[in-house]
Amino acid sequence: MQENEKLDHSICVGRLAISNLFLFSDDDTTFACFLHQFFLVTTIVSQPYRRPDQIETLLAFKDEFDSCNNSVARSWIRDAIAFDGVVFDSETGVVTKLDLRGGCLDDTLGGNSSLFKFHHLRYLDLSYNNIDSSSFLAELGRLTNLDSLDLSNNDLVGKVPSSISNLSRLTYLDLSSNNLNSSIPLLYNLTKLSSLDLSNNRLKGKVPEWLWNLPSLTALSLSHNSLDSFQGSQKEVFLNSSLVCLYLTSNAFDGPFPTIPETMRYMVASNNDFTGEIPLSLCNPKNLSVLDFSNNNFSGSVPNCLSESLTVLNLRDNKLRRLPDMIFGAIDFSGNRLEGQIPESIGLLKSLIALDLSNNRFVGYIPSSLGKLTNLESLDLSRNQLSGRIPQELVTLTFLAYVNLSQNKLTGPIPQSTQIVGQNGSSFEGNVDLCGLPLEKRCFQENVQPKTQIQQSKSPKQEQVLNWKAAAIGYGPGVLFGIAIGQFAHLLLFFPTMTLHVPLSSISCLFALSFLVTTLVSLPYRRLGQVESLLAFKNEFTLSCNNSVTNSWTLDAISFDGGLFDEDTGGVTELKLRGACLSGTLGANSSLFRLQEIRYLDLSFNDFSSSLPAEFGRLTDLEYLDLHQNRFTGELPSSISSNTTILTKLYFLDLSNNSLQGKVPEWLWNLPSLTALSLSHNSLDSFDGSPESLHSSSVLVYLFLNSNAFRGYFPNIPPTVKYILASDNNFSGEMPLSLCNSRNLLFLDLSNNRLSGSVPRCLSGSLALLNLHHNNLSNLPDTFSNSSLKMLDVSHNQISGKFPRSLVNCKSLEFVNVESNCFSDTFPFWLESLPNLQVLILRANRFYGPISSPHYPLTFSKLMIVDISRNMFDGSLPPNYFMNWSAAISLAYDRPRLKFIGDSYSLGFHPSLSINNKGINMMLDRIVNVFAIVDFSGNKFEGEIPESIGLLKWLIILDLSNNGFTGHIPSSLANLTDLESLDISSNQISGTIPQELGKLSFLSYINMSHNKLTGQIPQGTQFQKQNESSFEGNVDLCGFFLQKSCLKNVSATTHTQHQNESAFKGNVDLCGFKENASATTQASHASKTMHTLNSSNPMLLFSILIVFHFVLLFSIPLSTNIDSSFLYSRLVSHLNMPSSSTCLPPEIFSPTGLVYIFSFSVGAGPVSGLIIPELSSNKTRGKITVERKGRSLEENIELALNTRDEVT
Repeated sequence: MQENEKLDHSICVGRLAISNLFLFSDDDTTFACFLHQFFLVTTIVSQPYRRPDQIETLLAFKDEFDSCNNSVARSWIRDAIAFDGVVFDSETGVVTKLDLRGGCLDDTLGGNSSLFKFHHLRYLDLSYNNIDSSSFLAELGRLTNLDSLDLSNNDLVGKVPSSISNLSRLTYLDLSSNNLNSSIPLLYNLTKLSSLDLSNNRLKGKVPEWLWNLPSLTALSLSHNSLDSFQGSQKEVFLNSSLVCLYLTSNAFDGPFPTIPETMRYMVASNNDFTGEIPLSLCNPKNLSVLDFSNNNFSGSVPNCLSESLTVLNLRDNKLRRLPDMIFGAIDFSGNRLEGQIPESIGLLKSLIALDLSNNRFVGYIPSSLGKLTNLESLDLSRNQLSGRIPQELVTLTFLAYVNLSQNKLTGPIPQSTQIVGQNGSSFEGNVDLCGLPLEKRCFQENVQPKTQIQQSKSPKQEQVLNWKAAAIGYGPGVLFGIAIGQFAHLLLFFPTMTLHVPLSSISCLFALSFLVTTLVSLPYRRLGQVESLLAFKNEFTLSCNNSVTNSWTLDAISFDGGLFDEDTGGVTELKLRGACLSGTLGANSSLFRLQEIRYLDLSFNDFSSSLPAEFGRLTDLEYLDLHQNRFTGELPSSISSNTTILTKLYFLDLSNNSLQGKVPEWLWNLPSLTALSLSHNSLDSFDGSPESLHSSSVLVYLFLNSNAFRGYFPNIPPTVKYILASDNNFSGEMPLSLCNSRNLLFLDLSNNRLSGSVPRCLSGSLALLNLHHNNLSNLPDTFSNSSLKMLDVSHNQISGKFPRSLVNCKSLEFVNVESNCFSDTFPFWLESLPNLQVLILRANRFYGPISSPHYPLTFSKLMIVDISRNMFDGSLPPNYFMNWSAAISLAYDRPRLKFIGDSYSLGFHPSLSINNKGINMMLDRIVNVFAIVDFSGNKFEGEIPESIGLLKWLIILDLSNNGFTGHIPSSLANLTDLESLDISSNQISGTIPQELGKLSFLSYINMSHNKLTGQIPQGTQFQKQNESSFEGNVDLCGFFLQKSCLKNVSATTHTQHQNESAFKGNVDLCGFKENASATTQASHASKTMHTLNSSNPMLLFSILIVFHFVLLFSIPLSTNIDSSFLYSRLVSHLNMPSSSTCLPPEIFSPTGLVYIFSFSVGAGPVSGLIIPELSSNKTRGKITVERKGRSLEENIELALNTRDEVT
């Protein structure tokens, strides 16, 4: 019934269209009516027939997963005009194709999914989702009509689903980029399968023989797995195969390479361990076009029989020794051991685009036949033994964009052509007798026009562009005006000195038109295809914030924030999307890779969570690429080239702060223009290729490898590198001598590794910063002669011997740290001659002897931090010892601009420092220039602490503990108003603590324990906050914390004691207490230092209490009694007094029912008090009234009586 209705509908629509044709006339109304009806007919006809049950199934399927912002399923509604990603059969109305690539599907899809109701489905693409459900995969066999199935870039784990064997009609199967980790299972019945992609998984073991017996299989990719061998004999592996394309890159294959079928056209097996000679079976395929055996262990000769049809031959990094007489196609033979001369027959390869013979042992001349390769774009003959002159014929190669002839024995003048002169000078360096541009060395009788003459006139292209712009502008205000402007520009181009006579009356009109033209010119030309690519790229991701720069991107936008278009071509050349809140997967098919004119690309600080696409290699004009601070995962792509063109212009690459792992691929070091590379803060663990592979980089200056998982020996670096950051890894072994090859090395940070042996003597030459802390190094050479060295950190090693006296030559030295080594030497007095020294750390070594000169005090003009603790220094310090530490003194009077030590270093690096502060070790990640630290602890110093210590106004940490200092604490310490930590413990210091120290408001840590101090502890707030342990071990010290009072005992004695008050002098009881901070109190400041002392006359006091008790009994009704000893314990707890040591016996409390009274006699005068409780069911409130020195002080108090464990 539905099909008949559909047929009648089509016939009706057709008749309507035909009738309109007969009604056509010259009348405008009729014509308009016809157009309207024709549009209506076209719209109706364009709507495909869709079975309602199929639409319901689609909607049910959509509800099974959360649709993200860029999911195609968002358009699926019941009455939708179009169902994105869905194709219906035009006859039956059933769904035949589902393209849900990147559709945000996840593991919520189960075996009962509505997807399996599409029994007529022939095409299914679920790639770039998050599917990992085993129940979902098990049911795929129900879709028996599938021709094409793409499950790539998901999270599939375990085995290849056996249910796929039921899909007997399958011609295309893609399971790449998952986590399949088994061997390849038997998939029978796939007799029609022509393309199979299992790459980028974790498949292991042997490649099964049944694969080669699939009758229709022509394309197979097994790249990037862990496969190691082939099932079957070497000669019969591919015997029955009809393969055309085979990709085996980056596996673990070893041994001889098997015989390949005659049908093969594309054979890629790079990055394996194949050995032996290149098989002669390669001569059999007549149509072999691409052969890539790079990064293997092939040896012997390249077969002469290679087919003339070969267009790409890559044998890089093998052990081949001989080049054939006749070779064909685009060639990369770099990194082998090829010898002899380059064959003249190379000139027969008319279509050759790229030729790379670098890093071999070629000798002789460069063949002049290279001048016949008119299509050649890239030529690399570097690092050979070539001699003679560069052929003049190379000037005819107009497409030659990249040339590298460096590190040979070439002589004579460099041919002068636009293509060659435009190269970097590094392309010709390493040839001693070579001269001419672009080298600075000039040839004798050289006659080169100055560069200023080259650009005297505009090129024809510039002329055409100028006139084209003018004509395009003309269609704004008028065609005639546009043509006039174009002609005017043309005249100006050829007659720049022409004088124009414009009537005065036309001036205003001319200005108006000029303004309009200028406004129109300011709108850049943008190619529509580039705009559409930008919008498509934006729609590939979700925006995690509302202020993304891409918010302005629309089809008719006036400006594209973050984007820059070329004014001539209209292509995107710059894309700055730093922190653009882009979240999602950057796939291989991203629209980004259609922007092939882009030169500057910054995608840092986004949320890309995919593996790094190799398709970046398609952006051949790219110069700057910043991808740091994302979530890129997996290994770096083993290849990132497009055809034979690699990223020849890329000079900056930042991949730091991602989750990359595995090996660093060798292609990185082959980027000819790369000067800055950052791989820091990832999980990379090794380098692909030989230890010499980094030497392929000829211009690398910045190399950042810090915070990874690299292990083994540190690689040999190229001589051009100036900055190396490789800290926080597991590099071991000795530091490589290749570091000596870099004469301009300025910055070397290999800290936090496991390096051993000696520091190379050569490193004391040009370095400005040397950071080697936390290694196992044993020797530091005494050969420093570099006046530019600013920082030396070799702390936490095992270096022994003398402290290098050659450091006296390093006049720029600011930071020296040799902590935790085995140096055995006297104090380096000569360090005072270093005018910029700010930090000196000699901590935990075996230094010995005095640190003061008997003739004059040391002068450190800029020293701010000195830590010589835990050594064997001895002797005394003169009173004026710190007098000439001018920086720490002058800070108090001439405060400098706040900055950090290391601000003048490159790369934002700042030295860190471990210090002992407030009794614990802590790390200073940055060291500010406005405080001072002195740590002399753990030595054998004697004598008094110098009074001049008080001159260091900005001292914040002073540690003199664990020495033999004697004498008094200098009162000048009170001048250190910024002091935060003071430790003079474990010495022989005597006398009283200067009361002035109580005024140091920032002093949060004090340790004066284990000395011979006497007298009262200062009453300052900071002292009150210290622990008792800060003052213990001083027998005659008294005050709060300590259970010893500083006031004399004047109480009455028993019959056996003397009646004379003087007899009690010197008998001091420790009854000090401090205010309990947790109590609810509103006491005045004077009440904070209350003291409870012995009663002077307990019998008299007891009589008074009895009388007062009876008075209260008659005047106040008694409601209850409180146990006096219980109340006493509560009061003692409230006053924070140790009850076992108080001088007040419980009997002195007299219960009257509602009033409790206490009284004490003190040397300073009488103190009495009483508690008048306000009884309730569980608490009592009242006041403590204290009379002291004629002043009456009151303190509100609340005591809990319901439980003996609660004090409020």
